Amino acid sequence: MGLPLSAEKRAVAREKLVDFARLVDEAIKAAGDNATPVQQGVRDYMRNVERAASDLGSRKERAVIVKRVLAGVF
Repeated sequence: MGLPLSAEKRAVAREKLVDFARLVDEAIKAAGDNATPVQQGVRDYMRNVERAASDLGSRKERAVIVKRVLAGVF
């Protein structure tokens, strides 16, 4: 990882994370509505959030998903 990030890279990371959080929030609100399409990464993240927070496998999977979201930043 190329830390510390430049101001430009921090802005890109912030934008990507805010966009991803928005998608997760929208998917949670639409839960049960099978007509609303949900991106695979969002679905995977939600599934791993629903599991116990202390579950190592879930934490690792969430980290992998966030790394994909931040692809191109580091």
